[in-house]
Amino acid sequence: PIVPAAIIFDLNIGDNSYPDYEAGKNAVEMALSKNIAIGSVGAGTGATVAKIAGMERAIKSGIGMSSITFDSGVIVSAIVVVNALGCVRDINTGKIVAGVRGEVGEFLDENMLIATPNNSIDNGSNTTLGIVVTNAKLEKTKVNRLATVAHDGLASSIWPVHTRSDGDVIFGLATQEIDVSESNAFKIEAFAVKVVERAILNAIYNSKSLSGVPSVQDWLQK
Repeated sequence: PIVPAAIIFDLNIGDNSYPDYEAGKNAVEMALSKNIAIGSVGAGTGATVAKIAGMERAIKSGIGMSSITFDSGVIVSAIVVVNALGCVRDINTGKIVAGVRGEVGEFLDENMLIATPNNSIDNGSNTTLGIVVTNAKLEKTKVNRLATVAHDGLASSIWPVHTRSDGDVIFGLATQEIDVSESNAFKIEAFAVKVVERAILNAIYNSKSLSGVPSVQDWLQK
């Protein structure tokens, strides 16, 4: 791959302690474990969203996963670290589920905030990272297309998205296990969008409040 890795800027959460040998060892052990955690863990520990009006009005986010298996045995999965400038919308209802905090338990109108001339937007602490994986046999050009199409999942779930204040990226990966026809390749691309959308919602709904930034559950229950 041309770009083998990516990170989020999450220094607004927690302290400036650095990982040591033990932290690295624990990370490897967890990666090899069958226990899969989502929410405010791992790469999603410091993730936040809805920062249009600054960190003081942000909502806690994290890392989310989603997967679908077809009758053919082909699997399409997504892992997304949601650290966006924008707000998160539930594509099923069209409603904002993680927005800019206003009055207690409420979200501000993100459209009005963006339209406000004096609104200052942080340019250095946002990005949403994702990977879409399938066990289908796909050549490189099709894997590249898979990653490209998957960005539609970001666009349908986050607004604003792909801004100059974000560094959004999605990686594509095919493990080359199951032969697929052209029609099934089309199906994989189409559902790549859906698993990204679901992974984003899972990241939001499974995150916990941290360092003064409330989760959606805690904010809406106030």
